Amino acid sequence: MFRAIAALALASASAHSTATLTSSVPWWERVTVTVTDDGQTKSCRYESSFDPAKGQDCKVTGGEAATAKSASSSGAKDEFTRITFERRFNPGTKPEMGLQPGEVLLGGQMMALAIDGAGAVKHCQVVATSGSVTPQYGCDEAATERFEASAAARYPEIVLARRQTGKPIEKFDALIAATALAAGASVATRDAGGFAGCGITVIDPWTA
Repeated sequence: MFRAIAALALASASAHSTATLTSSVPWWERVTVTVTDDGQTKSCRYESSFDPAKGQDCKVTGGEAATAKSASSSGAKDEFTRITFERRFNPGTKPEMGLQPGEVLLGGQMMALAIDGAGAVKHCQVVATSGSVTPQYGCDEAATERFEASAAARYPEIVLARRQTGKPIEKFDALIAATALAAGASVATRDAGGFAGCGITVIDPWTA
């Protein structure tokens, strides 16, 4: 499930997380923006669980920070507010969002995703919403995400394809081919014929 807090899609970092997301382990990414009382952005920081030690400066490309500031403003002058735009992914379970003392949840929504073996989002449904600010990251945006392909889903495809050509493949070779296909990798082997018709690039190290 995805949990999107406010509108992470409206902030971009100079070095973003990998374009292919993992669907096997929980992860999160967040953009923290410091906004002045009049809605001007003073700083922006992108962080991710993919590499939590290497945060990146970022740039706000939309007006969501000002909107969130307006919703949370106390009316005090010369005030700075820190706003966090965050999304979390938990495979098969409900993502939790723990607020720190003094923090207020302005808006969020939880989405349930169905991801096929190729890593494509085939179905998305908003199952819960909270707060008064509607995140501008919803099912339409989630549907464009690409998750890593599953080697387990590729294995039977390879076995069936080879069987239909009259050239059955060894189980261990099929596992290697499925792993390479899911990862978008090549296979280096002298047995090039053993991996023919598997949809992967085979490199013979003796002739390459």
